[in-house]
Amino acid sequence: MTGAISWLLLERMLRVVSGVLVSTAVARYLGPASYGTLAVSLGVVGVASAAASMGADHVNLAQLSRQPGPGFLASALIARMLWSAVCALALVGVAAIVWPGQLQLFVVLGGMVLATAPLVFVHQMYADDQFRGATAFGIAAIVVAVAARLAGVAWHFDLAWFAACAVLESAATVLAAGVWAWRRGAWRPSSASLVQAARYLQLCLPTLASAVLVALYFRIELLVVDSVLGAAAVGTWSAAMMFILPWNMASAAILPVVNRRLGTLSGEPTASRALMVKLVRVMLALSGACVLANIIAVQFAVPLLLGPRYADAARVATIASLALVPLFLGAVQDVWLAQSGRNAVVLRKVLVGIPLSVALLWTGASRAGLAGAAAGMVVSYLVTAILLNAVLDRGFLNIQLAAIGVGRA
Repeated sequence: MTGAISWLLLERMLRVVSGVLVSTAVARYLGPASYGTLAVSLGVVGVASAAASMGADHVNLAQLSRQPGPGFLASALIARMLWSAVCALALVGVAAIVWPGQLQLFVVLGGMVLATAPLVFVHQMYADDQFRGATAFGIAAIVVAVAARLAGVAWHFDLAWFAACAVLESAATVLAAGVWAWRRGAWRPSSASLVQAARYLQLCLPTLASAVLVALYFRIELLVVDSVLGAAAVGTWSAAMMFILPWNMASAAILPVVNRRLGTLSGEPTASRALMVKLVRVMLALSGACVLANIIAVQFAVPLLLGPRYADAARVATIASLALVPLFLGAVQDVWLAQSGRNAVVLRKVLVGIPLSVALLWTGASRAGLAGAAAGMVVSYLVTAILLNAVLDRGFLNIQLAAIGVGRA
C-alpha cells in the first residue's frame, strides 16, 4: 500500500508544483479581471462536471474491486457517456441564458464535462493495483497541458485557449487509461449490458445530488465574491486559492489506496474502523504540515510569482490555509460513507452547509473584503466537516475523536 501511495503522491505533488508555477504565470498574463472571468467559468463547469461524474468515484472503485471482468466497466461507461452528454448540453444551454457573453468559453469547457465519463478507466487501473501506470499517464497529461499553457502566454492567446488547455489536461489521462484498459482486456464494448448500465445509474443516483451540491458548496465562494466584490476580486481570490487547493492532491493520493483496502475488509467492521482511525490520524498530521508549509511559502511565492496586481492574495491564502484541515477530514469521511452506503449523509450536510457558507462568505466579504470571505470559508468548512457530525454522523465523529485519543481507538 505504501508503494501505491508513493506513486500517487508523486503525480499529485507534480500537479501542485506545475499548478502553482504555470497557473500563476497565466494569472499574471491575463490580469485579475480576465482571470476572474475564467475562474467563474471553470467554477460553473466544475458543478456540471460533478453532475456528470455522479459522485461515483468511490463507488466505481469499490464496485470494480468486487466485480472482476469487463462487464461492469463497459456497462458503466455507456451510462456515464450518455449522462455526461446530457450534462454538457445543459451547461451550454444555461450559459447561453445566464452568461451569453461567455458562451464560446462554456462551449469549449463543455469538453471537461464529457471527459468525466471515461474516468472509470482510471478507477479500473486503481482497482487492478496499477497505480504506477496511472501516475505515468497523469504526469504525461500534466506535461502536455503545461506546455500548451506556456505557449498561450508566450504567444498571447485569448481566454478560449486556456479553457482548451483545461479540457486537454482532463481528457489526456482518461484517454490513455482507456487504451490501457482495452489492450489489457479490462474493457470489451461487446460485454456491455443495457440492463447493467441502468443498474449502474440506479446505484449512482443517491450520490448524484450530493455530488452537485458538494461541488456547488466548494465553488459558491466564486459566485459570492463576484457578486459582492466584482470580477477583479474573483481573480485575486482564485490566485490565492492556487496555493490552497493543490494541497488536496496529497489526500487524493492516499484515499484511492485506502478505499481499495476497505473494499477488501467489507466483512470485517472492526478492522475497517481501525483503519479509518489510523487514516484520520494520518490526515490530521498531513493537513497540519500542509498548513504550516503553505503559510510560510505564500509569503514569498505570491509577491514573486503574481506581482503587485495580486497584492491581497498572500493575506487571503494565509487565512484560507487553515481550511486544509477540514478539507482533508471531509475527504476521509467521503470514503467512509461510500463504503458504508450512507451517501445521503453528504446530501444532508451540504444542504445545511450551502446556506451557512453563503451567509458567512457574504458577511465576511461585505465587512472585511477578501480576508473576511476567507475567514468565512474556513469557519464554514470546520462546521460541516466536524461539528455537523455530532448530529448527522455520530459514528464518524467517534472515529475522529478516537483518532485524537478521546474515546476508544
